[in-house]
Amino acid sequence: MRVFWYSRRASARQALNASLSRQGYLVRCAETPETPLDGEELILLELPPVIEESVVLVREFRRRAGDRTPIVVIGTWLEPVEVEPILANGADDYVAQPSSPEGIALRLVVAANLAKKYAAGAEQKRLEERLAQTSKTESIATLAGSLAHDFNNLLAAILGNTELALIDISPQSPVRYSLEQIDKTSRRAAELARQMLTFSRRGDSKSEFSGVSLNELVQEMAELLRISIPKTCTLRYYFTRPLPLIWGDPGQLRQVVMNLLLNAAEAMDDRGGTIFVKTGVIDADGAPPQLTLEVRDTGVGMPPEVCARIFDPFFTTKREGRGLGLAAVRGIVQSHNSLIEVESEPGVGSTFRIVFPMTHGLAATSSLESDAEPDWRGSGNVLLIEDEDAVRDVVRRLLVKAGYAVLEAASGREGMDTIRRFGGVIHAVVVDIGIPDVDGVEVYQAVRAARPDIRILIWSGFDSSAVRERLQSIGTDLEVIEKPSRQWELALALKRLLAQPESSSQSSQDHAA
Repeated sequence: MRVFWYSRRASARQALNASLSRQGYLVRCAETPETPLDGEELILLELPPVIEESVVLVREFRRRAGDRTPIVVIGTWLEPVEVEPILANGADDYVAQPSSPEGIALRLVVAANLAKKYAAGAEQKRLEERLAQTSKTESIATLAGSLAHDFNNLLAAILGNTELALIDISPQSPVRYSLEQIDKTSRRAAELARQMLTFSRRGDSKSEFSGVSLNELVQEMAELLRISIPKTCTLRYYFTRPLPLIWGDPGQLRQVVMNLLLNAAEAMDDRGGTIFVKTGVIDADGAPPQLTLEVRDTGVGMPPEVCARIFDPFFTTKREGRGLGLAAVRGIVQSHNSLIEVESEPGVGSTFRIVFPMTHGLAATSSLESDAEPDWRGSGNVLLIEDEDAVRDVVRRLLVKAGYAVLEAASGREGMDTIRRFGGVIHAVVVDIGIPDVDGVEVYQAVRAARPDIRILIWSGFDSSAVRERLQSIGTDLEVIEKPSRQWELALALKRLLAQPESSSQSSQDHAA
C-alpha cells in the first residue's frame, strides 16, 4: 500500500518510514503540508499541537484527497472532546501519542481495510452515477423523439401549404421570395428534427451521406442564423476556393456549423466581437490531403479546466445551457471519421477546428445541386389515412392538384372501414405509420390480406430508412417516404408505386402464403 506520511519532525519521519517500509508499505515522506499528493492509497498525518491548526490541516487534506482516501492522524490529545472536531473534519482514525511505530502500523491495517471499503463504495457510486446518467439520457432521448415526431407533422403542414402557394403564385409576384424563404427555413428545421429522431434512436443512425460544399453550407447557415447572432458580432469569412466536396450528411453538418456559430456568438460579452470562419486544405508531405473548418471568436475564452470538459454530455457554463450542443457536435464529427480540436485562452478567445478526410472522386464545386422537379402528376383513386387535420388537408389538396381523386380517413380503423364500404376501385392507400389507433404497419398487413391489388405508400415522421428496415420482413411491394418531404416527392412516389407491374403485389402475397 502506498502511504503519504507528513510530519514536521525529521526524526519522526525517518523512524516511522523505516518501520513501515520493513512491513511492506511504500512510504513517501513530506516535510510540508503543501506537498502534492500523488495517488497514495492512505494518508498519515502528524498533527500540530494546536487543535485549531490540526482541524485546518485535516480539512485541507480531505479536500485534496476527496472522499475515497483514508486519513489516519497522530496527535497528543486524550480527551474525546478534543479528538471529535478532528474526526468531524475528515480524519478516519486517530492514534494518540506516545505510540510505537508497531502500534501505528497496526492502525494502518485497520486503515487498509477501510481503503478497500472506500474503493468498493466509490465503485458503487460510479455505477449509480452511470445509471443515473443513462436514465437521464434515455429520458431526454424519449422526449426528443416525441417532440421531433410532432414537430415533423407541423412542418409537413407548413411546407405543404407553402409549396402549394408556390405552385399557384406567379414567378413575378412580390411575395414569392418570402414564400421561398419560409420553404427554405422550414426544411432546415426538418433536418434538425431528423437529428433529434436519430438521437432518440427512433431514426436510422446510418444517415444519408452525399457530397457537401463546406463553403456554401457555412454561408447558408450563417444567413439562417442572422437573427440569432447579436448585431454586435461581426462574421468574417476566409474561404479556400475552389474547395473539394466532403462526404457527409448535410443535415448533421449544418447542425455542427450552427452549434459552433452560436457557441462563438455566446462567447462574446456585451461589447461584441468578431467570428472568423475559415476553410482550407492541409496538404502535408507524405500524408493524405485533409479539409479543415475553423470557427474562431474574440470572446472571453476558457480556462484549461473548462476547455478539457466542453465536449462532456450535460456540461455547460451557460446559465440557461443544456450541455448537449458540443457533445452532439463531437458525436457527429466522429461519425464522419473526422477530428475536432479546440484551443482557448481566457481573455483571448477560442478556436474550434474540424479536420475532415479528403474523399477521392468528389470534385470541387461552386454551387449546391439544384432540385429538379420531374413530372409528378398522375391519376387514380387514393385513400389518405392521416390523423393530423392540417396535414391531411394539405396532402389532399396536393394530391387533387396532382390529378388524383382522394378519399380521407382520420384513423386506421376509419380507413379500413372506408375500404370495405367504398363501392369503387381504390388504387392506392397513403398512410402515416404513426397513426395512434391502428398504425401504418397494421394497415399494410390488413390491406395486403384483404385487398392485395391495392398499393401502399407509407408516409413516416420517423427516418424512412429505419421504417423500410422494420417493414423488410413483411413485404417489398410498397413505397416509404419521409415526412416532411417536398409535396411533389410524395406525389412522385405515389406515381412510381402505381406504375409498378400488377404482378408485384400478387407475387408478394403468394410468397407470404
